Amino acid sequence: MSAFDAAVLLVPTDGESHFNRGNAADKAGRREEAAAAFGAALALEPSDKAAAFNQANALAALGRNGEAEARGPL
Repeated sequence: MSAFDAAVLLVPTDGESHFNRGNAADKAGRREEAAAAFGAALALEPSDKAAAFNQANALAALGRNGEAEARGPL
């Protein structure tokens, strides 16, 4: 378990923890996990433009362009 996973378990209502977990997953090439973590961050903080941008990029990397475009203009 990574420190980011632990942070999410300790404070699941902290959007920044989900965002950081998404960044770590994305950097490790785990795009599906990254997209989900950014989605969790957005569920908690819907106006987080960085999370929306990063989620769109992760989705696009997975070939899920329709979902990426649905994030709207970034």
